[in-house]
Amino acid sequence: ALCEAAFPPAAIEVTAQGNVLATTAFLHGLAGHELAPDELDAYDPRLLRDVLGRLAAGSDVVLVGRRTLEPERFGVMVFEGDRLVGIVEKPPRQAAPSDIAVVGVYGFSHAIWAALDATPDGPDDDAFERAYGRLIARGRAEWLPYDGPFASFKHPWDVLAIGDLL
Repeated sequence: ALCEAAFPPAAIEVTAQGNVLATTAFLHGLAGHELAPDELDAYDPRLLRDVLGRLAAGSDVVLVGRRTLEPERFGVMVFEGDRLVGIVEKPPRQAAPSDIAVVGVYGFSHAIWAALDATPDGPDDDAFERAYGRLIARGRAEWLPYDGPFASFKHPWDVLAIGDLL
């Protein structure tokens, strides 16, 4: 309610600009002509189209996931059969509920605003994750598999792993 008063959901559009590969290439001193045109794209239009299509079909949450050998570094998807039912943040490897990590591409219906408003602050910096967890618990969540390049960029040193993708 608080967010909706200041930012009416119908007036909000969120898009991605830039990409990690192009940013990392710049940090390493590569010139634009050293990258292929598709490597400079701001986002994968197929992926964005698929996320938006699932939202238009009635999902409240659409997450993009990828297999990982390091579940302890990511939010990991929890499934009942093929259905996404939750996320466990950075579980120990042996306790991970799956090997599908959330890769940082999120799609939300307007219900995310109410979920954020209803999520109290906590001792950790995880209000966003708890808010979309509420939406997943409602049962209108989906995930899309992704097998393209991916590296987490949470800490400054993560840029080194991203550089390895070049």
